Amino acid sequence: MNIPFLDLKGINARFADQFQQTLSEAIDTSWYVRGPELEKFEQEFAAYCNANHCVGVASGLDGLIVILESYKILGRLKQGAKVAVPANTYIASIIAIHKAGMVPVLVEPDAEEYNITAAGLRPHLD
Repeated sequence: MNIPFLDLKGINARFADQFQQTLSEAIDTSWYVRGPELEKFEQEFAAYCNANHCVGVASGLDGLIVILESYKILGRLKQGAKVAVPANTYIASIIAIHKAGMVPVLVEPDAEEYNITAAGLRPHLD
């Protein structure tokens, strides 16, 4: 018995022409990474966020690494700093913290809202 989970073909059908056009443009221009489409996205998203700049990255993991490394450069975090994350976090959080030379601290989230609370964080404070 096959139980349908996610019909991506059906969901994306209305975008098929746009996807085909964008793919053709990428093939024709040979811009597979970076390039004018990324620059356009960065400018539009920065404006949407009312920010001066936006940096597009390949994944959420890359974004987390950029954030942590930036905080080190700004002096807000340092090598070996402890970074609290919910114990049920996705592995990318742990990888990014470790890659930035920091120490992940897994904190049990609140059972009703699944967020870290001050009470849950207290046992981890030095």
